[in-house]
Amino acid sequence: MTTTIDQAGRLVIPKAIRDQLNLLPGTQIDIEAKGGVICICPAGTKSPLIRKRGLLVHHGAEKTDLDIADFVRSQREQRGRDKGNGQSR
Repeated sequence: MTTTIDQAGRLVIPKAIRDQLNLLPGTQIDIEAKGGVICICPAGTKSPLIRKRGLLVHHGAEKTDLDIADFVRSQREQRGRDKGNGQSR
């Protein structure tokens, strides 16, 4: 999904994502930059995925609602689109 940063530096998280992650008005979020990527997570949560040698690897035994097969499929599709645009990750 694509969104636009307004003149005040704000962005809107698309409703489908807010609903999926149960992000309600007033929910605190953590934002950080990692290797040219902006990571946004509900405060106090940590992604079970980390990047090792360019690959995403699941760490820990934390239960997650992440559908790994769907995530891998979306990453492959994005990589294919990026290669088609002359970009690489």
